[in-house]
Amino acid sequence: MEKVEVRCDRCGLTIRGLLTPQGTVGYYEVDMGYWNKYAKSIDEKIVCDECLWADEAYLKDYPQMRK
Repeated sequence: MEKVEVRCDRCGLTIRGLLTPQGTVGYYEVDMGYWNKYAKSIDEKIVCDECLWADEAYLKDYPQMRK
């Protein structure tokens, strides 16, 4: 597990998260793989949890996870 500091490409906030062998914590890498379907533009690579929770497409796919 590695502590990382990344910037959300959607809101610009700096996020202190984790990078683990299983995935990320505190942010999503939307430039590749499954999470790519939630990228708003080709330039988005990192999206924080808060921004993704505000995304209607994400909430539609995960209604049981709504905060």
